[in-house]
Amino acid sequence: SVAYVRPTRLLSNVGGVPVLPHTSQAAILSPSCRLYHAFTQMASRRARNVKKFTLFQRGFRPNRGIQEDRRVVIRPFRDSLPPGNTGGLLGPFAFTAFPHYEKEMGFRQHMNAMWNNLSDGQKMVMGIIFLNVVVFLAWKNPHLHPVLMRYFACMPGNPSVSMLLSAFSHYNLWHIAANMYVLWSFATVSLNLFGREQWLAVYLSAAALSSLASMTNKVIRRMPLSPSLGASGAIMCLLGAVCVKFPDARLSIAFVGEFFPHSFSADSALKFIVALDAVGLFMGWKVFDHAAHLGGVLFGIWYATYGHKLIWGNRETIMKRWHEIRGRPAE
Repeated sequence: SVAYVRPTRLLSNVGGVPVLPHTSQAAILSPSCRLYHAFTQMASRRARNVKKFTLFQRGFRPNRGIQEDRRVVIRPFRDSLPPGNTGGLLGPFAFTAFPHYEKEMGFRQHMNAMWNNLSDGQKMVMGIIFLNVVVFLAWKNPHLHPVLMRYFACMPGNPSVSMLLSAFSHYNLWHIAANMYVLWSFATVSLNLFGREQWLAVYLSAAALSSLASMTNKVIRRMPLSPSLGASGAIMCLLGAVCVKFPDARLSIAFVGEFFPHSFSADSALKFIVALDAVGLFMGWKVFDHAAHLGGVLFGIWYATYGHKLIWGNRETIMKRWHEIRGRPAE
C-alpha cells in the first residue's frame, strides 16, 4: 500500500515495518513516497526563497516617512505658484521649439545672410552696440556695481579710463534704446563720410572729450559729483559732423515720425540742438548732461569743418613726428 506522509513527521508503520524515530524517511519510503517527499521539500524551499526575496525587495522600497518628508518639501513650492502658471511648461517647450524653428524656418541662415550683407564698418558699429548691451546687462548685477561705478561712470576722482568707458555704459533701458537707435541711424552716412578707421578714432575721441566737458562743468560750477554715463556725447559728435556736411538732408525725430509724419533740415536740427543744450547748460537743467552733449556736438562741427584736413590729412606727418619723439632717448 502507498503511504502519504508529511515531510515534517516520521511514519510509525509503513507496510508493516516499524519505523524508528531516528531512521531516515528516504531510506524506508517507497519510490512514490520518495518522489512526493522530494517535491514537498522543493516547494518548501521555494516558499522560503520567495519570502526572503520579498524581504529583500522591502529593503529597496522607499520608506513612507521619507515620502511624507518629500511631500512636505515639494508642496510649498507647488502651492506658491500662481494659478495658471506655465513656467514649468514653457521652459522645456522653448528649448525644443527654438531649435526646431531654426531647422525648419532657416533662422540661422537668415541671420547669417543679414550679417554677411553688412559692410565692415557696419559690423564694427554692431560690435559697439553689443558692448553697450553687455555693460547694460552688467548693471543688473548688484555685485558688479562697485567696479562699474569706478570704471564705467564718469565723475571726478575716478580713473582716467572711465572717461572713455563711460560712453559704453547705460543704466536705463530707454537710454540705451534711444542712443543705439540714433547711433545705427547715423552709422552708414558717417561711415561713408570718414571711413571705418577714422570713424572709430572720431567716435572714441568724442567720447573722451564729452566726458571731459561734463567733469569740467561740474568742477567749475561746484555741482554735486554725480556720475555721468552714456554714449550721447559721442553720438552728438556724429550728428554734428553729418549735419555740417549735409545741411539740406531731411531728418525726423526718432519714434515720433511713425505716428506724426514730419521732417526738417539737418541745418535746422543742428541749430536747435546747440541752442537747447546751451540753454540747458546755463539754466542748470539736470534731465540730461547738457555739457557732455554740447561738448560732443561742438567737437563734431569742428572736426567736420577743420579737423578732418588738419589731423587726418596730415596723419602721416603727425605719426612720423610722434614716433620720433617716442624713439628719442631720455636726457
